[in-house]
Amino acid sequence: MDPTPFDQLVAALGGAQSVVAGTFALVTFLVTRAYYQTSLASKLQDRLFDLNRLTVERAQVAADFETMKHRQTPYFAIAPAAGHEARRYQQLRAYTHFRLNLYEEAFLATQGVVARHTARGKAWRTYLEDRMQHRLVRELFDQAPHQFSASFVRFVQGARRR
Repeated sequence: MDPTPFDQLVAALGGAQSVVAGTFALVTFLVTRAYYQTSLASKLQDRLFDLNRLTVERAQVAADFETMKHRQTPYFAIAPAAGHEARRYQQLRAYTHFRLNLYEEAFLATQGVVARHTARGKAWRTYLEDRMQHRLVRELFDQAPHQFSASFVRFVQGARRR
C-alpha cells in the first residue's frame, strides 16, 4: 500500500520536529545555565557582603587575622585552656573558617569549565591564590582537606606550588 499524502507530510515533518525540539532544548539549557551562573554570582556577592560586615563588626579579630598572615609557626595546633587567649583563639578560628568556606564557594562559582576562562574567572583565581597563602587559612585547610570538594583541594595544592 502506498503512503498517503498525509503520511508523507508526517514523515517530512518528523525530521523538522527533531530539529525544532533539539534547538528548543539547547536554548533552554543555555538560558538555564546563564540563570544559574547569575544566581551563583549573586550569592557570592551576598557572602562577600557578609564578610565585609563581619570584618567591621569584629574589627579586632580581622586585625589579628591580618597580622598573622606570615606567621612562621602554627597557631591552631594547641587551643589555649581559658581566658582572653582562649576567646581570641576561638574567634580567629571561626573567622578563618568563614573565610575559607567563602573561598571554596567563590572557587566553585567562578572556576567552572567556561567561567574560569573569563576575565572575572581569572580575577577570582588570582584573588583566591593570594588568599590561600595566608598562614591561618592554610593551617585550617590542612587540618581537614576532606571537608572540601576535590576540585578545590586540587586548586589549593596547585596554588601552593606557585
